[in-house]
Amino acid sequence: MSRRLAMGIRFINHWLHAVDEHSLHAPFIYKFYTQVIKNKVHNNSFAAVQQLRSKLNQARTPISYQDFGAGNQSVTSKTIGKISRTSHQPKVAHLLFSIALRFKPGSILELGTSLGLSTLCMASAAPEASITTLEGSQSLSQLANDHFELLGATHIHSVVGNIDHTLDEVVNQLEVIDLLFMDANHQHQATLTYFNKCLPKLHQHTIVVVDDIHWSHQMEKAWEELIAHSKVTLSIDLFYAGVLFFKPDITKSHVILSL
Repeated sequence: MSRRLAMGIRFINHWLHAVDEHSLHAPFIYKFYTQVIKNKVHNNSFAAVQQLRSKLNQARTPISYQDFGAGNQSVTSKTIGKISRTSHQPKVAHLLFSIALRFKPGSILELGTSLGLSTLCMASAAPEASITTLEGSQSLSQLANDHFELLGATHIHSVVGNIDHTLDEVVNQLEVIDLLFMDANHQHQATLTYFNKCLPKLHQHTIVVVDDIHWSHQMEKAWEELIAHSKVTLSIDLFYAGVLFFKPDITKSHVILSL
């Protein structure tokens, strides 16, 4: 079965089980859905990121890099436009912006910088936050840094190197993680390992966004284990991404919503 067909089947299954605000009775989930997920508010900085994305989508310049995201450490080459179109899902970008805008995280950690577009979405909503983003590829990280400089995002700290090797030191240097975006190695064990390494710095108000939870069987398996974690009290499946909460005042629950 092709990946595209498999994704189509997963999407239909998600759509059949997804609910909207009319079926949500828990106050926190209802507010999160209506005020964050469905909130279409943006600012000039976010608009600038989207303009950059549109420009990058058309870029035909090839770039060679190591694609750690699928567990492949060999050097590959793609056009910047193809990377932009496949690595930056607009719905997830707006979700990250909305979360950062609504909850005002002071410390943001991103695993998987790529071109830096998701990083910039969070930065545009939280200009006072300290943002650390990790990327395995030197060439992609340099390109992302160019984009940060272009849009004047000076509060972003980039770390280059295989996340398997860099994450421990980065987490040790952080006091807390208020918002964690996981978009790095899309393998079952790597996803769980990264989460567990970050776990000591997560707290009851932390929000974790996991990208591509239905990208593969491995990612679905990892997502199932994450939502079953004893520290996770609420999990939201948006198909393109999943959101985890650790609020002790919420009865453990799992919700499937449309993004």
